[in-house]
This record gives sequence, C-alpha cells and structure tokens, in this order.
Amino acid sequence: MADEWFRSPEWTEEAKADFEARLKRARFHGTQYLRIKGLSLHAAGHVEGARELWLRVLERDGEADWLQQQASLEHLADSYASTDPDVSESYYRRLMRQPRLPNGTTMAYQVSLAELLLRRGTEADVSEAGELLGVDRPCRGGSRDPRAARTPRALIERSRRRANDHSFAVQGGLRPRTFCGVEATYTLTARADGSTRVAAIRAALITLRPQLARLDIDVISDDPWPGAVEWAVDAARQRIGRRRLRSRDTFRPDPRDDDDFAIAVALAPYTIGGTGLTARGRIVWSADDTGTSAAFVLSDVSAAAVRTAISDDGGDPSMLIPLA
Repeated sequence: MADEWFRSPEWTEEAKADFEARLKRARFHGTQYLRIKGLSLHAAGHVEGARELWLRVLERDGEADWLQQQASLEHLADSYASTDPDVSESYYRRLMRQPRLPNGTTMAYQVSLAELLLRRGTEADVSEAGELLGVDRPCRGGSRDPRAARTPRALIERSRRRANDHSFAVQGGLRPRTFCGVEATYTLTARADGSTRVAAIRAALITLRPQLARLDIDVISDDPWPGAVEWAVDAARQRIGRRRLRSRDTFRPDPRDDDDFAIAVALAPYTIGGTGLTARGRIVWSADDTGTSAAFVLSDVSAAAVRTAISDDGGDPSMLIPLA
C-alpha cells in the first residue's frame, strides 16, 4: 500500500529520517501517523521510540487532535503497566480527566486501571477498583442491579489473581447500568475476536441509524482493506471527489441515504476513524483503529439487539459490555 511508510517497524537512523520527511510532507492525518507509527514500533520492541512519538502526539494542538491524544494516553499507560505501575496509573488517570467521551481509546482503560490497583492491593486500592468495575453501584432512583447487589467482595479478590483477563469483571455479573433502564456507553472487551468486532460495530451503527444526523468515516485502515469491502472503498473515494470535501480521506455519508449508509456499514469495522453524531452533536457511535477501539451509546433494548446480531454473525455477544 502507498501509505505503508507510517506502519513500518523500522527505526534505524535512516528510517527515522525517512519517516520525518514523509510526515512533514503529509497534508492530513499527521497526528494519526505519529500514533500508528508508535504502535508499529512498540510491537517491534522499540518501546522508547514508540513512547517518544506518543508524547509528540500529546504536544499537538490541532482542533481535531484530541482523539489521537486520548488513544496515545492509553498507549502510554499500557506501555508502562508491567514495568512502572505508578507512571502507568498517572496516564490512566490523566485519560479519565479528559472532558470528552474517550472515543479514541479501547474504552477498557478503567478496567486496566482497576487491574493496576488490584495488583497493588491496599484496602483503598481494592475499594476504588470495585468502584471502577461497578460493584454495588446504585442505579438511578436508589435501586441496585440485582446481580451487582449479590456480588461478594471475593469477586474482586479473585480478579486480583486474574488481572490479565479484561473481561473477567464484566463476565462476573458487574453490569450496574444494564438493569437501570437508561442509556449506557458500551464497548468491546480486549478479548473480542475479529468476527465479533466486525459484527458489533456494524450492528451498532445500523441500530443507531435513526438517531444519526452526521457520519464521518476515514477511508484509511491500519491494515489492507479486505477484498469484500474494496467496492465500498472505491465508492467512498468517488463520492469524496464528487462532493469536494475538505479532507480527501474522510467520507461523510448521509445516514438517510441507503447507498451512502451501505458504504459506511461496509467500511466501519476497518477504518482508523469513524464517528456518528446526533443532531445536537452528541457522539453515539465510534469505531477507530481498525475495529480495536469502539464505543456505542445504547439503551438496554438496543444493546440486546446488537448482541443478537453478533450471535447471528458467529461472534460472541458476551464481549459487548457496558462501561461502569
């Protein structure tokens, strides 16, 4: 692919110079290129190089940089989790203080912070971890989720021994908002496989369509586009050209147009950045980083519909979880 340069794991002096030259020439998505290059370096063992790039992302001040900055905060926190828990904790807490919905993240950072606290294991840490995981949290009106109310304190102690399993807490019945009859933000656990992610992202987008006033889908992927959606890539790029959109890589389909929406549904699980907003500008659907980061604002009924769709497509519906 033409854009492989920002995914290369090479980090020799020559590779650094080449990356910086290409980055300087990039008209769009420079912040994304820094973050994605950091992911490639981290996967190849160039941890310090990756952290340097993510820190550069945090220094950017563009209006549209906040999504990449949220993701970079999570990357930095994750990169220190096993070697320097205190630094890791500081980045997780910094992420939690962000004023916007954390659409650029995996949406599991609260679970990751809870794991750090459980490993440290003081009484205060265990108590806070319980709050992050939603144990015994009241619903609106004073009622409690019946399953959370029955959850013993031992569940947190068990999760201390299984802290590497991001889905354990929610599989143990910690779903305080699910029974409250209100909307909640849902995400996918780190253990969700590819088929589950594809099905969930598409089903949530379809379920939320009546609420959407605007959709933005970046026609860029961290991986090669699957052959089954190449038609949608071509169609989206043709529409971008015809409509003379400001960004040559961002497709803005009309959610009311069936053809536009079909293209968006096809691309959604594979884009590096997708966002759906209501008429009041509220973000209710997002899918980023080729399906590895997603968040959906769903009612209990909508969440059930999405889980059914995941199951029908051969995925694991238990991987869709509400955030505490």
